Amino acid sequence: MDRKRIIALLFLCYVLVVALRLAAPFDLDDHDQAKQGLYILDVVQKGSFFLPTERGTLPATKPPFYNWIAAGISLIWGSVTDLTIRLPAVLSGFGVVLLTFFVAEMLFSKEVGLFAGLVLILNYHFAKLSCTARTDMMLCFFISLSLYFFLIAYRQRSERSIYNTLMFVSIGLGSITKGPVAFFLPGLVVLAFLLFMKDSKWLRSMQLGRGIGTWLLIMLGWFIPALIEGGREFFNIVVYDETINRFLGIGTRAKKTRPFYYLLGHFFGKFLPWSLFMPSAIFTYWRFRNRNEKQRLLFPVVWFLTVLIFFSISKGKRSDYILPLYPAASIIVAHFWLSLIEGDAPHPCRSHVKILSLLYLIGCFLMVAGLVTLFVGPDLMSSVQRISPKSFEKMRLLQAAVSARLVFFFLIGLPLAIASILGIALALKRDLRVLFVAMCVVAGLYLFMYSHFLPSDATMMGGRQKKVFSVNAAEKVSSGENLRFCDVPNSILFYMGKNGPLVNPDEVLDFFHVIDDPFLVTTEADYLAFQENADFEFVVLEESEYVMSEEEKYVLLGKKRSDH
Repeated sequence: MDRKRIIALLFLCYVLVVALRLAAPFDLDDHDQAKQGLYILDVVQKGSFFLPTERGTLPATKPPFYNWIAAGISLIWGSVTDLTIRLPAVLSGFGVVLLTFFVAEMLFSKEVGLFAGLVLILNYHFAKLSCTARTDMMLCFFISLSLYFFLIAYRQRSERSIYNTLMFVSIGLGSITKGPVAFFLPGLVVLAFLLFMKDSKWLRSMQLGRGIGTWLLIMLGWFIPALIEGGREFFNIVVYDETINRFLGIGTRAKKTRPFYYLLGHFFGKFLPWSLFMPSAIFTYWRFRNRNEKQRLLFPVVWFLTVLIFFSISKGKRSDYILPLYPAASIIVAHFWLSLIEGDAPHPCRSHVKILSLLYLIGCFLMVAGLVTLFVGPDLMSSVQRISPKSFEKMRLLQAAVSARLVFFFLIGLPLAIASILGIALALKRDLRVLFVAMCVVAGLYLFMYSHFLPSDATMMGGRQKKVFSVNAAEKVSSGENLRFCDVPNSILFYMGKNGPLVNPDEVLDFFHVIDDPFLVTTEADYLAFQENADFEFVVLEESEYVMSEEEKYVLLGKKRSDH
């Protein structure tokens, strides 16, 4: 298959995964996406280019490059929507897929690049972050891009290569996306790689002075204006809290530390099914007798281990931090599978791959069978409720998710069950190439199943209810200047196009006395409390559906006009 067809195939697979992921249950308040949305609103509505705010007062905790791109897309689109704020992540995700293919092609072959691209696309964590309005995927793109430019310059062996400068430009753009981690990670990967290659002299050819100067120019071009605007508060949040305190686990981050092995467990869980093959792939790397092949594989291995060790040392950890190692892991797994297919890897590894594939495929089949049993067997639910109330609650949510989208469940579940059975049959035979295709199909179908049904919070996601309520409420507000918010999540502010501070519950009654035509968005519980203490009557102008995740309803209140 030629290069253009491979890229077209990867593009189609990525678009399909993203489209189905975007159609899954969502909530902008999940992963602080609504906060990102408020930053983008601030850029578009108020021109807060260097230091956008949350709710009009809280300085942004991350640099603004993601916000700039999303604001540009929103202006072209005509409005800021929950899609336009996620498109930078979607575009960055495909950029990472392309870079993974290019690096694998440069090191090995187009076929390894194809396998690596498919591995990267077909895991839940990457697919999720590709559609999440956060800076993680864009950071991953710029880290991958900088390492791609380094690899080109290194393989060309030409001094004063333009690719060295482009590497530092990428690092600079990554730094104004999510901070100095975009500088440290590529720098440590490059340094470790050159040390393993015993080629530290190459550092002199990288024009480090010019490169670091380029990085500083980009970084300080944002940081200095933001510091002037935000002052000490901005410095404390961005430099101390988000960088130093988070890495060292001190100050405000002292109670949010995680053990050293935390990210390793998340990698094996969130990179399924491909993480199953990483131990065998690393073992095969150390056993390779082909020195040239081993040397080419060194770069993704160093990339993977450097990112994993760096964030494992950090006291503050989030599972999303491992995203930048996924391209390297995808290349390692893809090369491992192709080595087995072509007969270059040790024979025992073929048995390991078949056994691990078999276990994964059986697990997928049992998952579908279990969900069907859950739906058609009410007696099972009664038994679970008696034995384990906690498990019953999770199973009840699963049952509700299946019931709500029963047709879609069978459209995905039936092919997944059939593909799992066929994959099991293939795992018992010798054709590993066909088995890899079967694993890709099952992994893709599992991804869709997981996105729509399996997380316990899939049914609880209140994004649709809050969006519908906010849109309807906005139409009933005659004057935006007379609108206030109390005890509501950021997503409601975002959907109503308002990035202002919340009022204190103690101030609500005074607000209704002072303003002629007041409006308030708040929770139903707060509304009932306000009504008990008010000397006038509220009018409920709009009411949301019950939001299960927050165990609450939201209401738009007005003031009942006096007849005299």
